[in-house]
Amino acid sequence: MLKKILTGIATFACAASVHAGPVSMSTSVNLNASLPDSSWPFYSMVTSVNVNGTLGSLDANSIQSAVLKVFAHSSTIFNDIDNEYDAYVNTGITKTVSGRTGKAWERNVTVEKKDTIKDTLVVSAGFADASATVGHSNSLTKTQDNHYDGYERIGTSSNYKHYYTDKYEVQDAWSGDVVVTLTLNSLALLDLKNDGILGLAIGTYWGHHFDITKIQLDFVALANNDGSVGGGANEVPVPGSLLLTGLGLAALANARRRKN
Repeated sequence: MLKKILTGIATFACAASVHAGPVSMSTSVNLNASLPDSSWPFYSMVTSVNVNGTLGSLDANSIQSAVLKVFAHSSTIFNDIDNEYDAYVNTGITKTVSGRTGKAWERNVTVEKKDTIKDTLVVSAGFADASATVGHSNSLTKTQDNHYDGYERIGTSSNYKHYYTDKYEVQDAWSGDVVVTLTLNSLALLDLKNDGILGLAIGTYWGHHFDITKIQLDFVALANNDGSVGGGANEVPVPGSLLLTGLGLAALANARRRKN
């Protein structure tokens, strides 16, 4: 009797080993789509991601969770350019140019270029949204060194002033690559599980010319060890519980046999 019960337990355990387990998957779509400039939240791109090809034999209803990622690039568009001219300053250095000898006078000219708008990308799915802002950069570059501007004769003498310019460029901008990450809520998951297609909207918030380069959806689905479609957690028998129940029955049967 005990042997039969233990054999039954082994059969139950083997059956229980074919249970639903999580499988990580990913679907991505490469794009080259541009969004128009905006000064207010504006969803100018409505699109979708289809995961049915990635699911294979699995059903979309087996998807348990998903994370949406949208990759984009924001170009630098300078909306403010300002030139600053410093006064010429006597360097005390004597130079001779084309036979004319005199002191060198130098000045700095700064060209300041600004892209002051914090380009922000917004992604929406399931009435929830997420956003990300591109990085800020500030650089100073010397673009021209000791450019000769000309000369000036001092009075009637053979003394001259030679003028030179050093040119600098300052770039102050919000631009570059950005990734918006959105964990799907229950409504977005319901949309995805319905037919394996997730609808989403992409837009800008105070943005300049975003180029959408890729949309990626990372998700977890349940799949049985035998390759069949996974079910919910309530459909999965717990081998440990079965084993304890079986051992209890075996002990009871053994006690009755000894009593008899």
